[in-house]
Order: sequence, then structure tokens, then C-alpha cells
Amino acid sequence: MTDALLTQKDLELLDTELPADDKGGKDAVVETEAAKDAVVEKDAPKSDGLFDGIDDDDGKGEGKEAVAKDGDDKAKPADEDKGKPEDKDGEGKKDAAAEDAGWRERATDKILAPLKDKLSQAKFEKRREQLLTQFKRYKTADDAVIAGVMAQEKLRSGEHRKLADGASPEEAAAWRKENDIPEEAAKYDIPAIPGHAWKEADEPMLNGFKAAAHEANLPQSAVNRLAKWYVEQQQNSEAEYDSKLKALDREDKEACHDAIRTELGVAEFKPSMKIMQRLLEDDEVFGDGAAEKILSARYFDEESGMWRRLTSLPNIARGLIGLATERYGEGAMASGDGRPSVSANRLDEIDKIMNADYDRYVREGLADEAMAIRRKQQEKVDRRASRGMR
Repeated sequence: MTDALLTQKDLELLDTELPADDKGGKDAVVETEAAKDAVVEKDAPKSDGLFDGIDDDDGKGEGKEAVAKDGDDKAKPADEDKGKPEDKDGEGKKDAAAEDAGWRERATDKILAPLKDKLSQAKFEKRREQLLTQFKRYKTADDAVIAGVMAQEKLRSGEHRKLADGASPEEAAAWRKENDIPEEAAKYDIPAIPGHAWKEADEPMLNGFKAAAHEANLPQSAVNRLAKWYVEQQQNSEAEYDSKLKALDREDKEACHDAIRTELGVAEFKPSMKIMQRLLEDDEVFGDGAAEKILSARYFDEESGMWRRLTSLPNIARGLIGLATERYGEGAMASGDGRPSVSANRLDEIDKIMNADYDRYVREGLADEAMAIRRKQQEKVDRRASRGMR
């Protein structure tokens, strides 16, 4: 038994240190109790070698714990030295299992504590069973805590509202129904917006909007808000544009009047504008109802980025006045207050006398008077021509 407790190194040390006349192999080592004690006390020298102690548990008994220091013929397990009780019947496992089950009860009671006085006994117990069943999905309390944190992160990021990648058509349809998304784009409802009427011309735009909304999985409530926002933006933009356009129309009108007044003179400004108006309203020239269309006609000015009135251009106004003068003659020119001019009335009177009483016409020299009036009218026409009226 003693030999089994001594390592090869111990034996080698004995062979080296014992006197030569005492050497006798292993048998000599165990001859007396004193020799045995001396051997036990003389351990192998300590070493800082890289691999010292790696074979202590391989059953060869080369570690310090394998040597019986109290003289026993058997080495004691390390656990016995530490005083740990031996788990012979698995009581430790049972205690762990009981503790593992206990966390579910404790968590459930804490969650339901605020509701204990607010729910009836039956509802409280039902809710308690539901929570316990839910907690049974997790093996340990750590698993439940991790799952709870991950669920909060998912809610915070909004992932729970997203359609899962690779979802089947059935899953996608159920998810859309749950989130108030129609099965197809055409089933979105475009709401009626106060002060706005959707037109047939809006259909292509609205169909494109529905397709984009369905592709983005927008619920009907989001489509309603976006449609309202779109109309409000359009209304605000139109109101702002109309305000700018009205201001620009006033500026253009004043600029055109100033240009005509400068070229024709203050006395002829109003008659010129009247004869132009007569031309525009002449159904024989432009047709019935053409005046309003011509006056409202616009051209796009790249410099200002606005649609400006065509008749507010001085060049256009000059041309129309020239056409009106050629068509109706100088005698048709109206005064500033809209009454026929004196010269026009006088020519009409002379023409009537000539047709009714030719002798008087000759006797009173009305032919010379008519010629003088027409000469003055021609001079006016020539002056307009020289100013670029034609």
C-alpha cells in the first residue's frame, strides 16, 4: 500500500539521499514506521515548470493531494476536505427546479399587483393563468428578460408594424387587413376635401398616388392625411399665385397705358382705347364672344416665370388700334367720354345735305369744309403711322 503512495520521483530521491549502506530498493523504504514518516514528509521539490500539475487528476497520484499526509492508506477526495455535503438523492437538482418555477409566480404577482383591487376575482385569476401560460414559453427568467427587452426594442423601432420579409400571400393579406391597408391599390378611398372638387383630369395622378401608397403599405388613415395635405398645398399655392398675378396684371396695364398715352398724346388716349375695344367686340371681325377670350389670353414670360396678359403688351395694343382705325375710319374715333367727335358729326351732316339738297351743298361750300375735315383726319392718321401705329 505504501508503495502506491510514492511517486517515481520520491523513489529516485530516496535512492540519491540515503546512505549507500542503507540502500535496498523499495523494500528498504517501508521497513520501519520512522522511515515511512520521513519519506512522507519529504515531498518532491516545487517547480515552476510549464506543465507542472497537469496530470494531477489522471489517476496516477502524482499531485500533492494524492499523498496521504496523515498516514492513511487511501487519499481523501478534495470535496470532503472542503466539507461539502454529498448530493446522494438529487436534492440539489430539485431545489434548482423549484426555484426556476418560482420566478414565474413572482413575476406574475408583481405584474398583476396594480389590478388586484380593480378586477373581479374571476377576471383576476383568469388573467393570472394567462400570464403564467405566457411565462411557460421561457425556460428561465433570463430568457424571459431577454425576450422582454427585445420586444421593447422592436416596438421602439417600429418593426412590429412592418410586413415580414418572405411573408406568404396569405400572411401578407392578413397583415394588411390588420393594419387597415386594402388588398389592392385601387381600393383606396380618396376623401372629399372641403373647398376642392376632384376632377376627371386628376385620375392619372390619383391612380399613381394609390399605387405608391400601396407599395409603401400605407394605411387608409395615412392616405387621407396625405390627400388633405396635397389639396391644402395646391390651394395655398394657387392663392399665392393668383395674388402675384393680379398685382402683375395691374403693373402691365399701367405700363401699357403709359406707353400709348406717351405716343398718341393725352387727348387721343381714350378715343384710341375705345376704338380698340370696338374692334375686339366686333362679331364680324373676331366672332361672337371673342373679346373676352382675346382680353384674357396670356403668354408665358420666362423672365418672371408668370403668364402675363397678351393685350397688355404695348406693341399688341398699338396694332389693334391701327386695325380699328383702318376699319372704321378716323370719323369713328370716339372722344374720351364715349361720344362721337365733332368732326365725325359734321361730316355726317354734310353728307346728308349733299344727298338731300345738292344746291345748298354747292352754295354753302360744304365740299370745301368736308375736304378740310378729312385733311385733318388724314394728318392724324399720318402721325400715328410715323409713331409706329401700323
